[in-house]
Amino acid sequence: MPTPANILVEGPGGEREWTFLHQIICPKRDIQSASMSSLDKDLEVLRLYFDTTSRLDVDGALATFHDDIIVEAPFTPDVLPLVPKKMDKAEVTALYQSLPSFVAPLKFTNVTIEPLQRPGEYLCTYQGNSKMLATGLPYENRYISRISMRDGKIVHFAEHYDGITLLTALGGTVTAPKA
Repeated sequence: MPTPANILVEGPGGEREWTFLHQIICPKRDIQSASMSSLDKDLEVLRLYFDTTSRLDVDGALATFHDDIIVEAPFTPDVLPLVPKKMDKAEVTALYQSLPSFVAPLKFTNVTIEPLQRPGEYLCTYQGNSKMLATGLPYENRYISRISMRDGKIVHFAEHYDGITLLTALGGTVTAPKA
């Protein structure tokens, strides 16, 4: 059975709205037989996460995380200790509380949330359009994340993005080796 993917669309006046994107087919999983209230609740929590994080509503974003949250950002360059490659609840809380001091609102757009075959698992893609406060440089990145839900909250968040984009927005440089 198909299920809708969701996308956050920003209108010309800056208004934001979640809308239906397209139909996805999840083979071997009958979405209709899954608890629709569980799927609906997960989608609502994920929408809330992207909305609050986009606006840097730190308390709102943290409220979407399970107590056992693990966040992974495996492509973060080693020279950026401010974003560890793997974080537990305390580290995630510290990182999110520090966000407003170094980045402008992230302004996520083109957010898609696609349920995967296993209940409570989602693949999300999105773009951010911000700037780093210390450098004034734009920070525009694209992300793909696999998110796992438990008890109506995000319990695992594996975020993949271009770490070089983050590094250069923070004022760093990358030099290719000479041939």
